[in-house]
Amino acid sequence: MNVLLTTILVRSGVLTHVWDLVKYLRAYGINVSVAVAKTPYIMSALKLTENELEKLLGPIVGVSFRFYGDGRELARFARDVKAELVHTHSPLCFPASAALAAKIDVPLVLTLHGTMHWQRAYPKVLAQACRIIAIGPEVARSAGEACQDKIRIIYNGVDVDHFVPDDSVPLAERPLQVLWYGRANMPTARGAVMLDLAAAALSAAGMPVRFLAVGHATGIAFTAMEHSGWVVNTLPLLQRSHVVFGRGRALREGMACGCIGFLLGEGYGGRVDSSWFAAGHPSLSAAVKHGYRQADMRALLADILALLDSSPEQTQKLRLEARSIAEKYFSAAKMVAEVCAVYQECLSVYGSRRIKSKSQRPAWRAGRYGGSFFLS
Repeated sequence: MNVLLTTILVRSGVLTHVWDLVKYLRAYGINVSVAVAKTPYIMSALKLTENELEKLLGPIVGVSFRFYGDGRELARFARDVKAELVHTHSPLCFPASAALAAKIDVPLVLTLHGTMHWQRAYPKVLAQACRIIAIGPEVARSAGEACQDKIRIIYNGVDVDHFVPDDSVPLAERPLQVLWYGRANMPTARGAVMLDLAAAALSAAGMPVRFLAVGHATGIAFTAMEHSGWVVNTLPLLQRSHVVFGRGRALREGMACGCIGFLLGEGYGGRVDSSWFAAGHPSLSAAVKHGYRQADMRALLADILALLDSSPEQTQKLRLEARSIAEKYFSAAKMVAEVCAVYQECLSVYGSRRIKSKSQRPAWRAGRYGGSFFLS
């Protein structure tokens, strides 16, 4: 199977998700090619330099790849790689990807990475899509009622072979290393504000805890937490932390590295433990509209103080549980197996459609003058 992925280069979990797909789809024997939209508008909107582009492309060395600026360039690349299915990951790629899939008559798969009024913005693309992958129930609902029958919910996975604990150098018991990790816009960034206030209170009390903020929170000036900004390789930081506060992919990556995970965004879910998964996969959005209580400094303080009072053995037990949850529920390999099933479903649907279309074509016979005409 030859699959063409279309995306943009962006400093977010969307791109990491695409690179995970590339890695694991190839492991499943699928030929993967990647087309990246690159226009002056995209470069300006994402504030990317040519040097940053090269860094973001690092994980796909050896993969068939091309930048495209318009539909003609994308179509040429699709023909070169003999694409049999187009899977697009960014709204900025939706129109060109849909036009391409229609032109070369192959299935179109969309992945919706967030909530928005998808039907209002892209009604024709959603209607054309053979299948739509939503990364959670709330994202699926935001796609609207018209296409629910073609939606498949597949939760984001993380590369648990890359994001692993580092046991080669024991992590000192104190200070407790606490990491806020993510990319948050308002109101999601509220949690980062509350954690910064908690950090200030604990620092003023002389508690043995160190806070580091990694990533970006819109409109937030961290005053008590050290702030590293965007980091390309977060693995060493995650491996040297006891605790991670975050949501979505960031939280999953931290827990895969053995960090005790606390769900924090606009709302606060507390520590992620095994009981959360007994009744199915929970949302890790931390959104108040999904039932989480609003993030509050006092709740954060209480949970951090409880960890400070825990024995080293209890802390280690919680870290092992976090890793176990990541392996069981967050694995990218599991995610890609479900994506492969969607691909097979699409090819089956398209194969049936083509057979049906062929059988419904009107019969024809040669005309008197060597041409042909159709019989209804």
